[in-house]
Amino acid sequence: AVRGATLGDRMAKLYTMNTLRPLSVVPPPEELSEDSPFHVTVCLIIVDRLHHEDAWRRWLASGGPHCSASLVIHAKHPERASPWARPFTLARSRMPEWNSKEVILAMLDTLREAMRGDCRRCIFATESCVPLYDLATVCNRLREHDASWFDAWPAEEATRWEQTDQFGQVSSFFPPRAVFKALPGWALLTRRHVEELLDVPRRVGASEEEVVGGFASVFAPEELYFPSMLGLLGVLRR
Repeated sequence: AVRGATLGDRMAKLYTMNTLRPLSVVPPPEELSEDSPFHVTVCLIIVDRLHHEDAWRRWLASGGPHCSASLVIHAKHPERASPWARPFTLARSRMPEWNSKEVILAMLDTLREAMRGDCRRCIFATESCVPLYDLATVCNRLREHDASWFDAWPAEEATRWEQTDQFGQVSSFFPPRAVFKALPGWALLTRRHVEELLDVPRRVGASEEEVVGGFASVFAPEELYFPSMLGLLGVLRR
């Protein structure tokens, strides 16, 4: 755990530790052969019904002998999930409203559930997303690159509205230079980055609710929370 008198002090210290660390001491990429098992988990945030269930059913069955996938679904109303989607759906609902911090908490719940299995990559998606490539193709491409994927940008590259209603609304306890924005749909995290991201509250001596609460005033807070966690961890750098 990082020491400091306030949460802001501990956040700043964690950011400094991670960004001053030379990239040469970052854990080496995971080496996977073509015969290594490779599992992908798609984390879906929906209201009640998963659209395009037939497409998802076909996609899950389109892997090769060393490639598999699963879904983890957070539904605002899990009791309305279809019989097919129900086994993938979390029983607990954060009851998120659009543009609320509960969306972040719901996404974190899906990541935690994914870590209970053997997934190597987590992909965020929404109820309207449709997979375009078969699972075998997806696994083979992802296996080649041990990296998370966020199309992220910092405040200085943002629009004026983003700077005021998003970047400008992040709590002062979060290091400003660690803040990034990325649209979460189809964003991808490696297992190592998920584990490190979920461990941030413990490392700074705070509850998850407290850390997430620092983004409560942000418009579409999930667009900043996840890339900013990668910024805090030194994964995303200016």
